[in-house]
Amino acid sequence: MIYWYKLSFHTPVRIGERGIGVSSVSYAIHSTTLHSAIINALIYLGKIDPIKNKSEAIEIARSFKTSSPSPIIGDGANLFWIRGLDILIKSSLKDVGSIEKYYEITKALRRVRLAQDKFIEEDLTCCKPSILRENDREVIEIKCGNNEYRVIPAYLVNHFVEVIVEKELVYNDKIMIAEQKIRAKNIMDRITQAAHPYHLALIKYHTPLLLGIEITDKSQITYTDIESALRLLGDIGIGGKRTYGFGGFDISKTEVTKNEIETSHYAIQGLFSPAMPVVRQVYEKSIYSVKTHGSKSGFTGITRKPILVLEEGSIIECKNNCRGLVVTDDESFSKIIRSFDPIKLGLRINSIEALPDER
Repeated sequence: MIYWYKLSFHTPVRIGERGIGVSSVSYAIHSTTLHSAIINALIYLGKIDPIKNKSEAIEIARSFKTSSPSPIIGDGANLFWIRGLDILIKSSLKDVGSIEKYYEITKALRRVRLAQDKFIEEDLTCCKPSILRENDREVIEIKCGNNEYRVIPAYLVNHFVEVIVEKELVYNDKIMIAEQKIRAKNIMDRITQAAHPYHLALIKYHTPLLLGIEITDKSQITYTDIESALRLLGDIGIGGKRTYGFGGFDISKTEVTKNEIETSHYAIQGLFSPAMPVVRQVYEKSIYSVKTHGSKSGFTGITRKPILVLEEGSIIECKNNCRGLVVTDDESFSKIIRSFDPIKLGLRINSIEALPDER
């Protein structure tokens, strides 16, 4: 069972790395970042003692999963991560009428990163997209049975992505989810009096975020422990530059209408790296976007193993337990634990094996 929480950030968030002159910033608070933060908070709370039992933290890390928080828009409309709709719905595009319409619909679907929870419940391979002109602009609509959805732009950190929501929920042309803020900083060398100016990139969220937590081994940890860790993180902040007051949030439980679907297809709600027994199955029969996560971290130069991960929203086919990797990086006095086994949401998809040339 997945428990859902609403995170309302009241300060900007710093998720990224120091660069030369200006830092980079992530478009999301990735699941592995939150997972590591929860482990650290559990150590602060005395729930884990890594000195007495070094393997305990790793065992607990394997016992629960998190998601990369996704936006909540309008009146409680929850969005989830999803990609690859241009491939899944391509078989329904043969009747759109013209090459130009086919191109515009495919281009819009390729940019989709988020979709409303109700759309995630649909049989995606049976949804039919169309394009129409409204108020001197072209609008992409998707009909799934008796339900109609629209593809609308949303501003996410420093670029626009497409979001799918119910037709009646479209209350404006654009949704502002999060934007990047830049703050000038200066480091002074007290010995040489040299100045080292740089620019700090931050994320400013304009909507609450939806976080999912799933405990897979209740003998290791409870939801009470997780909620205690989240409350602590809300007070001390998450991400970098917390001494400046960044990363603080309020937390509350929330209800999500998400039916459990018996399926072999899932939308990954965080950074996912399949464990060795299922690597071939996942990469052969899935629709995904891949990036490398890790290497040197920030200004400290701490080396972390580079891990090849599937990004949020990638769709995987998995007929067994497709667990992800839990990676540990050893430092001088501690271990850094990173989980690449996030929450997975079931999708109603008949098969994606018929589209091997499109991946």
